[in-house]
Amino acid sequence: MNNEQVIIDIICGYFPDVQTIYLFGIWGTKYEWPDSDIDIDLLLNPGKAKKNRMGPI
Repeated sequence: MNNEQVIIDIICGYFPDVQTIYLFGIWGTKYEWPDSDIDIDLLLNPGKAKKNRMGPI
């Protein structure tokens, strides 16, 4: 299983109704460093997003 699929599986475990997962920043590109963070954004159903507001993890 590749890294992207692991991330998708983890996110879908926490947010099973996620509509879209955006990966941005340098992770997964040729500019990635060993200590690079992963920048993600999730598109959730508006009602679920308010209910599940977690803030920074």
